[in-house]
Amino acid sequence: MSGYVYKWVNNLNGKWYSGSHKGTTDDGYTGSGICFNRAVNKYGIENFTRHILYEGDDYRMIEKLHLESHKAKEDKNSYNLKNDAIGGRTGGEIKSDDSRRSQRKVSVNGKIFNSVKEAAEYYNIKYTTMYSRCYRKLDKKYKNYKLLERWHTTVY
Repeated sequence: MSGYVYKWVNNLNGKWYSGSHKGTTDDGYTGSGICFNRAVNKYGIENFTRHILYEGDDYRMIEKLHLESHKAKEDKNSYNLKNDAIGGRTGGEIKSDDSRRSQRKVSVNGKIFNSVKEAAEYYNIKYTTMYSRCYRKLDKKYKNYKLLERWHTTVY
């Protein structure tokens, strides 16, 4: 079955996201990128314009060429995290020093840690336990557990 390559452009800030989809251009698919979907949730899909770059059987190859030629991963105006046509956690390389994938700082009882893992090791508890405590904002028992940074936004 054939597919297509698309490019979404945020009309408010010019940022873009490219991807491909196995299907037709009118089947309602928007995209699966993490950063792109967060932007759609923030700005609304009505503030994005979709451009169809290619339709046909070679859509994956065309997408990969497009992402590589535009250096999507390195472009600060791109929502793409990889220069690869296969998204998600499929063994593709995502460097830990990518600013969009930086670890979140954590504050526990006023002590600041560089990551949830570091805080968990300090208090000798499992990572998942520490992470869930940091997300329990309404639970008074864990009110001193805070995630300080999310992606590249700092919350004070």
